[in-house]
Amino acid sequence: MYLTFDKVRSDIQQVVITVSVTKYPNDKHRDRRTLGLNFGMVSECYIRCWNAETSEVLFRYDLAKEYDQFDAVEFGRFYRVGDSWEFVASTGKGYNGSLQAFVEMYT
Repeated sequence: MYLTFDKVRSDIQQVVITVSVTKYPNDKHRDRRTLGLNFGMVSECYIRCWNAETSEVLFRYDLAKEYDQFDAVEFGRFYRVGDSWEFVASTGKGYNGSLQAFVEMYT
């Protein structure tokens, strides 16, 4: 995922970075076996965020090791400060409920 902040609408004040396991009925195969999945079942799964201009890594988490009991994790958020954006890490908040957990939290 690439974020191009100069293309974000001016009324958007923050962008939350999350990752979740896609589960039935939202997986494209509608496979009920996805219901019990969590990051501990996904090998070599990680998330990292870096500044493409400076190559500075803002964070990197090994999902299978650090979030093996969860199916959704919030890692941080970018928030608008005047004409620029700042980043604050969430130290990886784990949730269960897949993407729907975030939909309910932020709507």
